Order: sequence, then C-alpha cells, then structure tokens
Amino acid sequence: MNFNPPKNFLKKILPQWNQYARKEETTLLRLCLLRDLWNDLHAQTSKFLALGDTKQAYSIKNFNLSLETLKKSSLEGDLLDLLSHSSLEPKKNIIIPENFSKILKLEKLIRTDRIWEHSITLEALSLHWSLWKLETWVKIPFVEQWNQHLASKLWPQAVVLFSENALSYKNSSHTQFIQSMHWQGRWWIWSHPDFEVHLKSLFSDECDEIPSPAPSPLSWKRLFPPNPNYDTLD
Repeated sequence: MNFNPPKNFLKKILPQWNQYARKEETTLLRLCLLRDLWNDLHAQTSKFLALGDTKQAYSIKNFNLSLETLKKSSLEGDLLDLLSHSSLEPKKNIIIPENFSKILKLEKLIRTDRIWEHSITLEALSLHWSLWKLETWVKIPFVEQWNQHLASKLWPQAVVLFSENALSYKNSSHTQFIQSMHWQGRWWIWSHPDFEVHLKSLFSDECDEIPSPAPSPLSWKRLFPPNPNYDTLD
C-alpha cells in the first residue's frame, strides 16, 4: 500500500494532534481526531464514487484502512510518522469491567458504521472517565448543526461517543405533533470526572444561540461508573 496522505484533510487535525501531545488523555483525544478524519474521508470517498472517479475513491479508501491500523497504537509521536508505520508503539491491554457491558452493549460499539467507538471506549475506561447519556429533542433541520455544536462545547474535557434515536413510540396526539418537527436523540458521552459538574451549565443559557433542543430540556444521566451521590443533572 502506497503512503499518500490527503494533505488538505490532515491539515485540519495536525494542530490539535500536536496540541494534545504527552498528556494523560493523549491517546483518547487523538483517537477522536482520527475518527473525525476517517469520517471526513469516508464522505469524500462517497462523493468520488458518485462522480464515477473510482481511482480517487479507492485511493482514499486505502488511506482510511491505513488510519484504522493506528487503533492498536498508543498514538504517541508525529502523525505522519505513525501513518508511515515507522514508529508504532503497541497500546496497553485494557480490561472491560464486568458490569459495563450491561450498560453499553458491545454490539453498539462494533457496528460497521462505528469503526473507532470500541477503541475510544477502551481508552476512556482506562482513564477512569465517566459515561453519560444525554437525551433531548432537536428540530429536524438542525440535527447536524446541534451535533457539531455539542461536540465543540464538550471538547476536550468530554467527547461524544455516538448518537442514536431515542424515540419512545407513544400514541398521544401531542407526541405525534412533536415528532413531525423534531428528532428525539440520545448522545453517549465520555467525560473527565472533574468536568462533570460543568456539563449542564455549558448549555443553560444557549437556547437562543442555536435552534436546537426543544421542546424538552436537556436530560443528563450518568451511567458509568455508578455514583450513589448523584447520577443526574436536573
């Protein structure tokens, strides 16, 4: 496989990659940066395929396969060196706590559209970060905008693992009316323990800044590790 990195895409993450060097959470944050890069390139691959440019599409696909090999590395060092596989340092083995799989099932982490989430979860567990669940309604035209807004507000003290549909089907006319205009989403979020107290306050005064959660407020719940003193932000 020829090493031919798409430079325009790499430029987007290199400043942050270098910024988070030699920190306790270096591997976790860099895994998230690689996930973003992988997703951007995957979208670009689809565009090239739609245009019939299979050469460019498969070139990017091969590069993404090279990115995936980095999941087994500690991600210490220069990104270009790691991509050339000249300095890969094996990542430490991480054991998943027995009670964790009851909270977040493995099949949610290893879907074909979630290439990085299992590795991110293992690293977050090793750092003793906390897993939170956020649920709210988002106006359908602004779902992607809200996703980006949420991720940017949390970073780097917390990271979004993935989002999914949280709709509980009810037959009331009010619920059907809300569903016609909003999407009920659930976001799984890893947070540094010292950052938890700031989660709710981050969004307490921003309802007018971005057309986002409505009509219900943000509902936060801590899932792991369990804490008998508090597990919600109400």
